[in-house]
Amino acid sequence: MTALFAGDEITVNEEPIDPLSVPSSLETVFTFIAIILALTMAITVLATFVYAVVGTLKAVFGSVWSYPGAVDIVGRLR
Repeated sequence: MTALFAGDEITVNEEPIDPLSVPSSLETVFTFIAIILALTMAITVLATFVYAVVGTLKAVFGSVWSYPGAVDIVGRLR
């Protein structure tokens, strides 16, 4: 997995050098963290688009929709 990011061979002043390598156990941990972060980002982006579409459609048809998980900041300030 690190070879994907580092490349197979890096050339500096026309001399090949080895790409950064990490132990396989650390590579597994980094890969797992990267997959979890990518899935979290994908779910967040999807939820953002779904909330925007649902909120827009509810507003177009005249009803109010409070977003799930939204913090009531105005209520706390009163």
